[in-house]
Amino acid sequence: MVSRSLHFLKFSAGLALAMSLVPSASAQTAGKPDDSVPVQSAADALAADSAASAALHNIGAGEAARRLRLRMEADERLTQIRSGLLGRYAGGYVVHSPDYAIVMRLTGTEAVAPETLALPSGSLPVRFETGAGATLDALARTISAKLAALKLALPDLQGAGVDERTGEIVLKVFAQGAAVAATTARTAEIAALVGQPVRIETVSAPARATNIRGGTRVYDSVSGSYCTGAFVGQTSAYRVLLTAGHCSNNLTFLGNDGVTTYAMTFVAENYDADQDVQDHRSATAMLPEFWADVNVRRTLTGRRLRTSTFAGDEFCHRGEGTGYSCGLVTTTTHAPTFAGSCGGQACAPVWINLEGANLKCYPGDSGGPVFVSTVAAGVQSSASYTSPNVGGCNYMTYMSTDTLPTGVSLLYGP
Repeated sequence: MVSRSLHFLKFSAGLALAMSLVPSASAQTAGKPDDSVPVQSAADALAADSAASAALHNIGAGEAARRLRLRMEADERLTQIRSGLLGRYAGGYVVHSPDYAIVMRLTGTEAVAPETLALPSGSLPVRFETGAGATLDALARTISAKLAALKLALPDLQGAGVDERTGEIVLKVFAQGAAVAATTARTAEIAALVGQPVRIETVSAPARATNIRGGTRVYDSVSGSYCTGAFVGQTSAYRVLLTAGHCSNNLTFLGNDGVTTYAMTFVAENYDADQDVQDHRSATAMLPEFWADVNVRRTLTGRRLRTSTFAGDEFCHRGEGTGYSCGLVTTTTHAPTFAGSCGGQACAPVWINLEGANLKCYPGDSGGPVFVSTVAAGVQSSASYTSPNVGGCNYMTYMSTDTLPTGVSLLYGP
């Protein structure tokens, strides 16, 4: 795992190609040849994501765009503030109503004066709440220490993470019918086991890796399995296309037109406690772009780190199974526990969850890009889903850009 610079820092050399899969058989036929699709400008990319945000929060598109710009402009400043509070930092979250602001929770009772960040797109208030019971790091360590015991106590546990708004450890448990009430009734018992406040949330479907049917943008021609390509990275010697580590190692890239294919050569795979990513080389030229939707390509300009991601942040993703959709961050400390997660290792509490009424996730989405505007957030890994439609996604988990493979960096365009 290698730490990278904040997403505002760009590399002056190199190109990147970020690819995603065709959204469905019907949408695939509507795709145009890659080079014939105009690159979406940064302003248009922001406008598209703002429309999704406006619908979610019932605000105007102009205000939604302003908020997304503020959030991107504030990354470095928010990381600096958080770094100065490490001994007390208990979590952070975005407030969307009645005003747009960042709240950071702190242990102890000593007050910290609120700040107002003066940014190019306006002012962003940053407020501080004291009295939290434990720091975010302490809660994450608790998850790691108690994960095995929790899995024994709750065999259908799908994952655990911290709700940074409340300081509770949230347990995602697969349960249906009468088991729902029986499971949530065990909250006090499980809290005693953990030694921290606990909230049990049941989900109607188990979490799983999402690459289980055939015909896609990056696909295995032998098994028929497919995934979604994410972003392209640069090593010291060559460029690589990134996708999920749990996907097949024998992948072919399918162009946006649904016809043209490009051979790829497997390079390396990381599927462990904090990574689900693999990379492939190709003789085909790679550009500093990614598909945000069928016939919508964007230039990659930067990345968002986990350390500057807060509960309530908004991201979109592109997947073969579902196309384009957006959701809200619910935790930055998720530790998956479903069968086969993290390559059979105990997962670290560093994965990030997205949820929301408009979020979609389904088989084939694995490895797809998670982003806001032209900024990369991570690589999609797993999900709990019942259908490919809106309302069928209980939650989706992605690997942050912090945990790119050693020696690989994302590449940005102008």
